[in-house]
Amino acid sequence: MSSGAPPVNNLQARAQDHSPSPPPPAPVPLTPGPRAARLQQIFNQALLHTLRANSYSNFSSCFPTPATHVPHSLESVWRQLNAKLEESARAEFDDVIKERDVVRGLNELDRLVGEARRRRDRGEGVGSVAYVFEASDSFSLVLCLTR
Repeated sequence: MSSGAPPVNNLQARAQDHSPSPPPPAPVPLTPGPRAARLQQIFNQALLHTLRANSYSNFSSCFPTPATHVPHSLESVWRQLNAKLEESARAEFDDVIKERDVVRGLNELDRLVGEARRRRDRGEGVGSVAYVFEASDSFSLVLCLTR
């Protein structure tokens, strides 16, 4: 039964039988990348603009009697309203970001765009289109993204 060849263990035999699998994609960090950071910045600017638009003079013009007779109370209500609006908007935005895993998705998009740019700069895939979206594909993609 001795063939003169050294014995091969099962692990080596299995490794030779199967082609190596591609390496797994690099993990996407949860630290906001450029797109996620920009989304946060735009949200903060929009919220600040909204809060500034709700000035005390605009608010008090809607309530002329309390503005005339109890202006300090009305200003207190206005401050509380703005604080609650800001708190609620930030909490809702944060919930959506977490529920939809937005940071991970935008970081993955940053990674894919960077990878595509590197391939383009190296001349890989120039002149070839891997896939062209049909109208039905676009509709399915929109449905998938809005779920």
